[in-house]
Amino acid sequence: DLLICDDGLQHWRLHRDVSLTVFDERGVGNGWLLPAGLLREPWPVRHAWAPDALLQQGAPGAAAVPNPKRLPAFWADKRLNDDAINLLGERRELGDWAKAQTPVQVVCGIAKPQRFVDMLVACGVQVTGCTALADHAPAAALQAAVAATTGDVLCTEKDAVKLAGDLPHETRARVWTVGLTMTLPSALVDLITERLRGYDR
Repeated sequence: DLLICDDGLQHWRLHRDVSLTVFDERGVGNGWLLPAGLLREPWPVRHAWAPDALLQQGAPGAAAVPNPKRLPAFWADKRLNDDAINLLGERRELGDWAKAQTPVQVVCGIAKPQRFVDMLVACGVQVTGCTALADHAPAAALQAAVAATTGDVLCTEKDAVKLAGDLPHETRARVWTVGLTMTLPSALVDLITERLRGYDR
C-alpha cells in the first residue's frame, strides 16, 4: 500500500504525502547544482512544498546542512555489517581478515569507492588494492576486474548482484560481500509513521 520513490523530489508533478530530503556527510558542498556542485535541486527548496524532514548521513557535526526552514532534522548511523557472505552463500566474520592480517582486494562500482575502503580499513581490514569502476558499472566490467585479482575480494552488495552471474566456482568462493546497515533515529520513524496514519484507509 506504500509507494516509495528514490529521487522522487526531482519529479515536480509527482504527488507526495511524505517527503524526506537526504544528504551525505558532504552536506550541500559548494551549494551549486550538478554538474558544478553536489545538489540535484536548490537548497533550501524553492517550491511551494517543503520536505517533511531532513536526514543527514555520517557523524554528527560533519558538514551540517543549513536548515533555515527549521525542518525536523535527524542523523543516521551507517556502518558495515559484522560478517561477509561470499557468492556461494558462506559466511565469515569481517574481523577474521583483521585478526589474520590477510590482505584483500576491493572491487566496486559505486559512487564513492574510497568511503567503502575507508570503512573497511577502520574495521582493521588490510586493503592492498582497490579497483574502483564507475558508478553503475556493467556486470562484465566487474567480473573482469575480479578475474584479474588473486586472493580474497571484498565488494558491496550493489556489486555482488552483478557478480553473481557466470563466475567459476573457485572465484565465487573468494568474492565476499560486505553489507551496510543504516540505523534510522526512532524519532524519524515515529514522524513518518504519524504522517502516514493520516492516509491510512
